[in-house]
Amino acid sequence: SLLNQLRDPTGLFIDNAGNIYVTDNRNFRIVKWKPGASSGQVVVGGNGEENDVFMVAYFLNCTTSKIVVDNNRTMFICDRGNLRVQRWFQNDNQGQTIIANISCAGVNLDNQGFLYVTDEDGHRVIKYPPAGAREGPIVAGGNGQGNGTHQLQEPHAVLVDYMGTVYVADIFNSRIVRWLPNSQSGVIIIDALGANLNGKNMFIPVDMAFDRKGNLYVADIFNNRILMFPIDKSSCVKSMYH
Repeated sequence: SLLNQLRDPTGLFIDNAGNIYVTDNRNFRIVKWKPGASSGQVVVGGNGEENDVFMVAYFLNCTTSKIVVDNNRTMFICDRGNLRVQRWFQNDNQGQTIIANISCAGVNLDNQGFLYVTDEDGHRVIKYPPAGAREGPIVAGGNGQGNGTHQLQEPHAVLVDYMGTVYVADIFNSRIVRWLPNSQSGVIIIDALGANLNGKNMFIPVDMAFDRKGNLYVADIFNNRILMFPIDKSSCVKSMYH
């Protein structure tokens, strides 16, 4: 529970200044880490109780798993417990279900407004048009559960870069897989052995985020740490917070 420690980190956010916000699940807090810092600062919770503010963060990062906000401040919420993706316009007091009957574990947007949703039970990532509802193409996985490069095993977080490349946290294969547009299989860019730090392999990567320099940060929940990968130099791996 020290400020240089984490306990079940479940969510990540990186702001434009490079500050990293971590949902430190079992410590009932959200911790902010400034660039290069060796310890964090509690910004929400931290009193050992599941207060209302923390429970909001807990729901957004665990039960809901992921929220993404577009340039119009419209929120898209992956509501895993109710098997749906909802859209909330700014100042609305009720959301609209735009995708139903999906075991979503993560959601993200590309720069054209297309929605990318991880279907945990379907072991795939689906791309939806901006309005939702109508199902689009499978952009990762969709070939059954497994550990082949054409397969996923209960994918969670998904990221999309400006070129349409999809990055998937393939949690029960303990790897991060990159899928180029229109590809039939992915490329493993980070796996458990390649992310071995201090004798600990990466295990169950639940969330990811890019910083402005293109470095990839991964929440390694089993080992209670956040890993940073310069993905254009994949042989160089650094654990920032553990």
